[in-house]
Amino acid sequence: GINAEYMGFLSTLDRQYPQVRDLVCTSREVEEIVGRPSQLPNLLSRLVQYGDVRRQRPPKPKETRLVSVDDLRPTFWYQLGLQKSRPALFDIRDEICSKFGFTHGQRVRTGNTQLTVIGAKEENGDVQIYFHPDGCSGAGVFNPIPTDLQLTGETIAVQQSEGYPEFVPPMITAEELQLTFGYPQGLNRTYYGKFDIRDEVCEKFGFKHGQVVQDSDGDRFLVVGVAQNEQGTPKLFLRPQGRRGVGLLPDESLAGLKVVDQVAVQEATKQDCDLPFDPRTKVDPDCPVQ
Repeated sequence: GINAEYMGFLSTLDRQYPQVRDLVCTSREVEEIVGRPSQLPNLLSRLVQYGDVRRQRPPKPKETRLVSVDDLRPTFWYQLGLQKSRPALFDIRDEICSKFGFTHGQRVRTGNTQLTVIGAKEENGDVQIYFHPDGCSGAGVFNPIPTDLQLTGETIAVQQSEGYPEFVPPMITAEELQLTFGYPQGLNRTYYGKFDIRDEVCEKFGFKHGQVVQDSDGDRFLVVGVAQNEQGTPKLFLRPQGRRGVGLLPDESLAGLKVVDQVAVQEATKQDCDLPFDPRTKVDPDCPVQ
């Protein structure tokens, strides 16, 4: 039938034209294929030609970041999250916000939605400008910023939220760590990592290995241990409830966590993870010096 012929067509692409296989899967013409199997050869010819042209195109230039993480001086507490929100720190200085085309406190509009410009914040290494839509719990980001986003001409005074107690980074260096405890790292695809789980190390961040902590929204995390982040700085790694691996919380969030339980944490092996090492560094945790 049609489905068998179509699947046979895709199988042929896999063997003979792997460079255009994805084009067929995402092409709008796929819907037409089901009703007109006789058009499969013609479509293949057009896709191969398109694939050849696409490969000849120069690569797109990399996007230049408007603001780097090192530029930020976040001092303004405000609620982060459109529905479930928590306090977070934002940089509201004009010299930072203006690089995105706005200033703190400005009122803007997109469609029927009105919003307030809050400030800039880093998330996963990227700095973005945050807006608080009317009727929402806190601030969020546009990705991308709507083309119809316009200033209303109004600027308001934004009330700062109650923040967490000031987080003081612990005095500990990477050389002091003893990475002996294996555990999955990564919130989605996991890789094998090793952590320092000694009390004297974890307590520098306010907690102990195996403690279950809870934030103000009721979300729970398991404290696993301390290891270096991408920049080589020792950080406390926690596993969110429902996830297989550990990740990081913003430093300012650690002070708002409360201990609710203590559990035994089972050590993991490489076989328990999707990858045997961090795919970015390709360093084997069992043989860190290569």
